[in-house]
Amino acid sequence: MGTTCQPGTADTRGPRASESASRDKVCDMPGNATRYVVFLRGINVGGHAKVAMADLRGMLTELGYTEVATVLQSGNVVLTARDTATAIRAAVEARLTADTGLSITCVMRTVDELREALARDPYDGRANDPTRYVIGFMDRAPANAKVAAMDATQFAPDEFRIIGREAYIWCPDGLRDTKLTAPNFERKLGVAMTVRNWNTCRKVFALAEA
Repeated sequence: MGTTCQPGTADTRGPRASESASRDKVCDMPGNATRYVVFLRGINVGGHAKVAMADLRGMLTELGYTEVATVLQSGNVVLTARDTATAIRAAVEARLTADTGLSITCVMRTVDELREALARDPYDGRANDPTRYVIGFMDRAPANAKVAAMDATQFAPDEFRIIGREAYIWCPDGLRDTKLTAPNFERKLGVAMTVRNWNTCRKVFALAEA
């Protein structure tokens, strides 16, 4: 089981923070081809912000990315590129706006970062329903003070742990009425976030590694 942090706190230990910073620098340097995951925020939800996956794959292929594939309809893309994560995000968001007229936020991870996010599962063995257990992928790690200001007790029985750029959210009674939503985290933490349940995360990872 991966290392965990306390409810409502970020994992700020020196070695992990230093390693994470080093990985971010490596991922933001052009060079060898890297397998990336692109999570699109808020598309194809309730009939809003519709983007066809075939169209999305076509856009990204035209941008020059290779091995482009999608999983489900919620905006989960895997691709290979030599560009940096920052450059890919900017290019994809700009192309989506140009082609669809929508302002869509993308959150980037490398396949290695997604692997690590799954491996450090802080609710391993307790979050026993993968449809009620989600990861919130943030575009950057939130400030410790903002994390500390979130009172975990007010969300009970739902729980969360924030580790780096991921929020692990366990809702034992289901997601429909939870207050631990991406917009709520965004307002409180000052980040962009998109969430995927555990099943979806595993499917995306399997495709990215294939």
